[in-house]
Formats: sequence, C-alpha cells, structure tokens
Amino acid sequence: MPNRTSQKERGGQAPTAMFTEDQKLKFREYLRVFAQGIDQRVLQEQIATLLNAARENLKHIVQQSYPILRNHEEDVVQETLKRAVKRGALAWLQDQYGENADPGIWLLYHMGYAALDTIRKIRPRQEGPEVSLEELLENGKHPRVLPEIKGEPDQIRRVWDAVRGCLQNELDLQIVYLAVNLEPNAARIGQLLCIGHDNARQRLHYAFAKLRACRELVALYNEPGG
Repeated sequence: MPNRTSQKERGGQAPTAMFTEDQKLKFREYLRVFAQGIDQRVLQEQIATLLNAARENLKHIVQQSYPILRNHEEDVVQETLKRAVKRGALAWLQDQYGENADPGIWLLYHMGYAALDTIRKIRPRQEGPEVSLEELLENGKHPRVLPEIKGEPDQIRRVWDAVRGCLQNELDLQIVYLAVNLEPNAARIGQLLCIGHDNARQRLHYAFAKLRACRELVALYNEPGG
C-alpha cells in the first residue's frame, strides 16, 4: 500500500481498525472483479457502500489530525470517499497491491490530500513574490513564499507523481505540498499536520534535498516547454 507514516510519528493516536477481516476480503474481491472490467459501475457502487461504513471513523481522524478543519470534517470525508472510488484509482490499487490492498490504508491515503485541498480553500494563500520551483530546487533555499506549480493538468500531475516517487513518504509529500501551495512556514506546517516544529523543519529540509537530486523531476523541467 502507499507508504503511510505512523500515527505516533504524526503526533496523533492510532485509529480503531475501520474494517473487519470479512470486509477487507470483500473489498479485495470487488477490486479483483473490477480489474477484469466486469460491471465496473456496479462494483464502484458496492465499493463505495463498503468504504462508507468508515465515515464516522474518518471524521474522528480528521478532527484529531487537522484541528484547523473543525466544522469541515464532512467535506474532507466526502472528498476522501469520492477520490477512493474513482475508476483510475481503483485500477491502480488492484494493479499495485492486489490481495494486499487494505481499505483503511486506502482511505487514509486519500484523506491526507482531501484535507490539504480543503485547507487551501478555507485559508487563502499569502500574497508575495513568486519563485519558480526550478529556483527552489536549484538553490536549495526555502523562500518566504513558494509558488503553486503551474501548467497543464497533465504536466502538474506528472510533477507531483515525480515528487511522490522521489520522496517515498506520504508525510513528507504532504509537507512539501503545503510548502509549495499554501504555507511556507515550518512551524505553521507542523501545526496543520500535528507534528512538532523541529520535525516539520527537518523534514522540509531533507525533502527538498531529495528533490534537488531527483533526476526524474529535473528531467521534467528540462523538457521542451517545461
């Protein structure tokens, strides 16, 4: 499954298991049949119904992990469930993990990005001079204000896929995502993600060091029009 940082490392409490073993087996069976292209719309609905059973657990995790999203828990949960049942996402999950796919981890994976996107909507980005991502990676600096990655949707997706592949850690990816899109202050990032200031600062430093050495990411910016 996608690499998940432990709840202890994030500063939260380990959540109660969201699914029974029978539910996990049913989830994997749905995925297996879905990948065969049989009645995919029906299977999407069945998977959505199964995952929806974790709605209250997800709301509790949002409350514990993202205090800034108080009164927005339902929005995050709804977006999480929506992302988790997209056809492309389900096909990827079956292809990558098959019989090891875990519905709880799958939901937590999508919840992190749903939460960060919601934070962006409710907390407008600070104004300031733009700095290109190329400059950021090239200079290894942490400017006061960092830019949104811009471009065509496919290019943006490829950039973030490269960043994810380079970092190999979902918490580090979320920290970089926040730094680039919303909040350049490590202390504030720590508050948003419920981790310590020093932890956030060190992770941000080492994450950008990895990105500067990431050949796949650098190659994207060396492409014509990149």
